[in-house]
Amino acid sequence: MTHDRFLRSIACPSGIPADVRIIVDEQLQLWTDFEILSSMFSVFESCFGNTFGSHLLKSLKLTKEKGCYRDNTYYEDGSLWQKVTKFINTANVNPDEASKCLAYVQFFFGEAERYVMRDNARRCWRKKRIVLDIPNTVLCLDASADYQPVTLDGFTIVRLKEQASLSFHNHVIHVISGNPTATHTSRTWDGFRQIVTNGVNALHAPSIFIAMSKSDKNKTLNDKVDELAKDFRAKGYEVKTGNRGADTRGSNQFADCDTGVIAMPLFTTIADYALEAAVVDGKDVPSGDIWCKGQDGRLHPRMHKGFVAERLNRAFSRRYADEFVQTVLRTKMRRHDGNCCHIWGQLPSFSTLVHIHKALPGIRFEGNDPTVKTWNLLESLTKTQLLDISLNDILKQTGIAKNKDTLKETEKALWCYLMK
Repeated sequence: MTHDRFLRSIACPSGIPADVRIIVDEQLQLWTDFEILSSMFSVFESCFGNTFGSHLLKSLKLTKEKGCYRDNTYYEDGSLWQKVTKFINTANVNPDEASKCLAYVQFFFGEAERYVMRDNARRCWRKKRIVLDIPNTVLCLDASADYQPVTLDGFTIVRLKEQASLSFHNHVIHVISGNPTATHTSRTWDGFRQIVTNGVNALHAPSIFIAMSKSDKNKTLNDKVDELAKDFRAKGYEVKTGNRGADTRGSNQFADCDTGVIAMPLFTTIADYALEAAVVDGKDVPSGDIWCKGQDGRLHPRMHKGFVAERLNRAFSRRYADEFVQTVLRTKMRRHDGNCCHIWGQLPSFSTLVHIHKALPGIRFEGNDPTVKTWNLLESLTKTQLLDISLNDILKQTGIAKNKDTLKETEKALWCYLMK
């Protein structure tokens, strides 16, 4: 059952018979997130009247400074369900507008911890807890549910018993240094391509899955990725390309590929990471942690080698790792049949490695990136050695040049590893 169909079903007076078991096979983000474009405001006002108008004014005040703040708005009675059902049945409403109105009622029904942030023409909300108060058994098949920072009430997360003891020790992620944005990847493409080409050519008859983002705004990078795919095909390799989104989360069409190249930008939006940080920490993210005023007088993301606010970096690492894992599991890696898969991609921080290793126990990391050198050294040490090792020892044994920045990053990496 899709998210949209489920919302329509529970909105009906007759509901769903209590003895029917419901299976939801989709991302939980459809339940935890809600967003609306300013172009939809008039539709919502037609459906909900002053109820939505009052909420909109409140959200405008909360997001005036472009921070991420708690929104305590919620509805307890069933009047909104009745309004939206009547609106859908009597007004000339297209399916997308109807789905959005249903999602609004579902998202704001009942008290919960919710945060809101303005992202240009969008208002974005995320909530900490999902409560599904219906008599049915609801099974969730979302593979990343365990890694979501939300509390799920009324859901049963389904997983195979065998998954508890799975090991990915025969698979390798080749880490390429770099910032995983379209601009940076395009600018440093020659180095990225050379590392990938040399590694893939060393394999025997690889079957390659190249993940990319085929949106128009990434055209420069896409042209370069298409060229790489063309070169691989010219060498006789089997190559499949997949688009970020439907192809990289849930698709089975690349399950015969033993090689993966993550050539798509995995940065989402500033609002995404601010909302994630707010939900995880249970507190607002003020504007000053997110933005700073540039020389042009406009607000720019407050970043220097990542976000300046560490809580935003942690949020970024979690979101990045989840999408990276979902993407690599489109390959043969998901079969657990003893095969060896090789993946190339950019992992921007040590904490990202920690999150990926948690999702893929035993996975190996290779490459010349300082984070990989540090990881592999720490993995080789006993617990006693870990407690005794100094930052200087780590830098010396990994060959990483010692300076103020590397000492700071190594300290963060050691602490992150010990706390994993």
